[in-house]
Amino acid sequence: MNRLWALRLAALVALAWLAAGLFAWLGLNPAADLVGLRRAAAPQAFEGRFEAPDVSEARALLEKTFVWGVARDGNPLPPPKSPEEAARKIEWRLLAAVERGGEKLIVVQVGKDKPISIKEGEALPDGGRVVKVGRASVVVSDAEGAEREITTYIE
Repeated sequence: MNRLWALRLAALVALAWLAAGLFAWLGLNPAADLVGLRRAAAPQAFEGRFEAPDVSEARALLEKTFVWGVARDGNPLPPPKSPEEAARKIEWRLLAAVERGGEKLIVVQVGKDKPISIKEGEALPDGGRVVKVGRASVVVSDAEGAEREITTYIE
């Protein structure tokens, strides 16, 4: 008998909820101004001034980054170095700066290898270049193009 009353009570609650739902769905009509369309407000005018962003850092970064595999002038880039070659950095040291018969060159040594002579404008063992050989200094550039000056101590 207890179970029968619980079933009847559940049916009565379900019927009450159904009646309330139908009444709300069909019987209530909201006012037209409550549901009607709204008119969009006019956009407000911006009274400030827009400042152009500074893109010089981004431009400098993009100049150094070769996105499409070619240099800015259209020349193809050399193939990338292998991971082993990139990890191995070649250390060289300047032994002498010499001017012989109007020809300027430097003498460098890589590790304990035999010293080699490199003319002005030629490539260094690490991929850089000899830019300028002078009496008191030598200007070299690394593989990325950054230049540095090495001072020779003349007595």
